[in-house]
Amino acid sequence: GGGQERQPEMTIAQALALQQEQKQKKGRGQQGKGAKQPAGTGQQAGRSSSSARRQDAHRYVGLDCEMVGVGINGKRSVLARACVVDFHGAVLYDSFVAVKERVTDFRTKWSGVRPQNIKRKNGSVSFEECTKKVAELLKDKFLVGHALQNDLKVLMLSHPRHMIRDTAKYRPFMRHFQGKMRSRKLKDLAKEHLKKDIQGGEHTPDEDAAAAMALYRLRQDEWEEGLRIFRRGVKGKATVQQV
Repeated sequence: GGGQERQPEMTIAQALALQQEQKQKKGRGQQGKGAKQPAGTGQQAGRSSSSARRQDAHRYVGLDCEMVGVGINGKRSVLARACVVDFHGAVLYDSFVAVKERVTDFRTKWSGVRPQNIKRKNGSVSFEECTKKVAELLKDKFLVGHALQNDLKVLMLSHPRHMIRDTAKYRPFMRHFQGKMRSRKLKDLAKEHLKKDIQGGEHTPDEDAAAAMALYRLRQDEWEEGLRIFRRGVKGKATVQQV
């Protein structure tokens, strides 16, 4: 009502484009004015941003899980190891998990899991014990990882969508293929952006979780700003529709 036009919904891609455009305009405006910044202003802003991130570090955790296969041909995935790291990549929790069902494919080449790892007598924990601990560590935290839907599925846990930072779904980390945006492998992202080789053989969840967290730290400012622009666009659209 009210004769106002409905605004088209802003996609994350448009939000990122708008973010870049605003940065360029700001840069041109500063050059045009020719005004000098007070000495140290840029450095102070950088320090302030870094300081804010350090103060918020406790609000972030990274997650990665390793799975083994059960059932016919080992097609169904179940949890065999879970790892949680902090904002800086330090391990908060890492444990093998006893699998109740008969494992038909250990996927050792990728998972690094062997039969002895998931036996209770060798120190593995129950599924219930593992998921309880992980849930406690994830509660009220921003969750960082790569393709987190797979990890949360085998843990049988959920997490608020607005508190997930998934490096497999962050558009600047994706590639355009056959008309669609596709996720890239964590290994390739680590090599390109972190100059680090991971997953050279068997996967280790502490290394993968730390790599995803390092990727997030690298782009944290742009990532969060893009989300703020996107949410403002969605909020504005909702306001117009209510008029």
